[in-house]
This record gives sequence, C-alpha cells and structure tokens, in this order.
Amino acid sequence: MPSSRGAFRTLLRSGSVVAVAMAVMNVATYGFQLVSARLLGPQPYGAFAALMNTLLVVTVLQLGLQATAARRIAADPTHVQQIERVVLAVTYRAAVVLGAVLLLSAPLIDRALRLESLPTAALVALSAVPLTVMGGQAGILQGERRWHALAAIYLAAGVPRLLLGTVFIAVEPTEAAAMAGVTVTSFAPALVGWWFLRQGH
Repeated sequence: MPSSRGAFRTLLRSGSVVAVAMAVMNVATYGFQLVSARLLGPQPYGAFAALMNTLLVVTVLQLGLQATAARRIAADPTHVQQIERVVLAVTYRAAVVLGAVLLLSAPLIDRALRLESLPTAALVALSAVPLTVMGGQAGILQGERRWHALAAIYLAAGVPRLLLGTVFIAVEPTEAAAMAGVTVTSFAPALVGWWFLRQGH
C-alpha cells in the first residue's frame, strides 16, 4: 500500500500525469463527438461539426500562446513571476480581441455555414475567449513544470464537455444546444487554470 501511494505521488510530480490527462481529454472529446452524431442526426450534426471545425482553426492562437509562454519561462526561470504577469496580460488582451473579431464575424460565419441562426454563430466567439485564456495558463504551468495543475486543465477541457454537453443535447437535440454545451464547458479549464495560478508556486 505505501509503495502504491509513493508511485502515485511520483506520477503526480512527473510529466507522465500530463500524458494520461491528455489521453482522457482526447477520449472524452471523441466520445462527445460520437454522442453528438447519434443524438443530433445528420443535418444538425453537420452544422455542429462545421462550427467545431471553425473553433478548431481559432485555437491555433491558444497553442501559440501556450508554446510561447512555456518557452519563455523555461528559458528564464529566475524571473517567473514577472514573465507570468506579462503572459497573462497578453493572453487576456488576445482573448478579448479574438472574441470581438469573431463576434463581428458572426454574420459571415452564419452565412458561410448556412446556420440560419446568428446566436449560434456567435457562440463560436464566446467559446474562443476562455479557450484562448486556457492556452496562456497552460503555457505558464508547463514552463513551471507544474504537471498536476496542467493535467487538471486538460481534464477540465475534456470531461465536462462530454458530461454536460451530452445533457444539453439530450434536452434539446439541435446544433444550437450542442454549441451552447461546448461554450459553457469551455470556461471549465480556464477556471481551473485561474485557480492553480492563484495558489502560487
């Protein structure tokens, strides 16, 4: 029993826990896609898949922020707090600007994807904001080698979407409900990241 606990603590302190969390996130994301396809039906799921593809393109900024933050902190570990403040400031500004641009582009997204629902198209903008914030937060935690916190962010990015998103679709099997579920659960990893960064090092 003690050896099992020791092994678990070692896992939490290593990067292996991040790989496990990412695997869970990917499985949960794939599971949500399967549930969506089954519950929505061909036409609503086609519209929802197009919305998710649009959101996937937008998350390029999230990945860029994560990579940049991790690299800067790893390269200069003696000034972690100063770099962290700069990264978060840039992240928040980028999230707001991206959200505003996507919100203004909602009519174009609506027309291009033939949604016939401007509010549904606008949900892409609302989802992009916390997802972008998550990128900066994840980069900071990665650079600081806080693996358990980074793993928690990845878990929060996948599991709530599967659980709560399924509830949204079950209540109302439309692309709007599915996208609303994605939007609501997109705040989960950002909130988890905020909590861990607030705890300090």
